[in-house]
Parts: sequence; structure tokens; C-alpha cells
Amino acid sequence: MGTALKLNLGCGRKILPGFINVDFPNNHSGKKPDLECDIRSLPYQDNTIDEVMAIHVIEHFHLWEVPDVLKEWHRVLKPGGKIILECPCMNKVIYYLNMPELVMSHTMFALFGDPGYLDPHMTHKWCYFKEHLSALVGRKFVDVKVEAAQYHYPERDMRVTGIKEWLPTSQ
Repeated sequence: MGTALKLNLGCGRKILPGFINVDFPNNHSGKKPDLECDIRSLPYQDNTIDEVMAIHVIEHFHLWEVPDVLKEWHRVLKPGGKIILECPCMNKVIYYLNMPELVMSHTMFALFGDPGYLDPHMTHKWCYFKEHLSALVGRKFVDVKVEAAQYHYPERDMRVTGIKEWLPTSQ
């Protein structure tokens, strides 16, 4: 059995071993990914990827783009393949609004992105409630779960995972 094909989409400076790290050319990080392309149109055949991970990426798309983005990521995943998304969680951001010492990192940056990048690609275009993002993922995936984030600020962020449903066998 071959090595699992796993994509780290919108990798920026998060070049992870064991993944094909993917980002657009000349991204803000200055680090060259393994593959440069628009992650809304992946150069993979249908049902060929074992895992798609997008850590702090989905919030950089307009809300109306996300169904098509998820459709594309679903397309390349094998049946039984996993999607992993992490992003700021509006449910948690609201909690931090009354804590002025955390306003920038846990509220304003979560909502709008960090202006320190000086890059319009790093602007956030939406902030999701966990119920909303899990429902969007649930349109294309099964076994959708909201879990603790493993990157950035776990107390502020969320992880949403799902599985591409197995194709029915022909009779």
C-alpha cells in the first residue's frame, strides 16, 4: 500500500512533513510550498487524495465562495477521506469581547485578520459560528465533528472535520 496523499492547503509558512504543502505563488510567507496553485481549483483527479487540511484558510474566502471551495476539496478526496478545517470560532470570539486585554488577538484579528501582514490575501472575509461551519461542511461530508483546534489559539479557534462518504457499491 502506498503513502497517503495529504494536502495542506493554504500552507503559508506551515510547511508540514508528510503533506503536499499548497499555496498560491509568492504567498506572504516567503516560503515556497511544494505546489503553487489556486486552492479553489486543484490539479488532482477525482478521488485521489486521502486528507485535505486547511488551517486558517476558509475564513479568507467570501461566504458565497465556500460551497464551491468545499465541493472542489470534496472532489479530490477519496471516499473515506478526511477534511480538516481550522479557523476562528465566532462563538468564542464573542466571549472575549469583554476582555480588553485580548481584544486584538482574540477578537479583531479573528474577525478581520492581522493587519501586520500588509497583504490583502491575509484579510478575513467571514467568521463562522461552529453551527454554521459544521452545517456547510455537512452539505458535502458525513460524520462532521466540531473539535478543539490544534493550531494558533485553541481557546479562540475551532476544528471542523468530516469524511467523504463511501460510494455505494454497484450490485
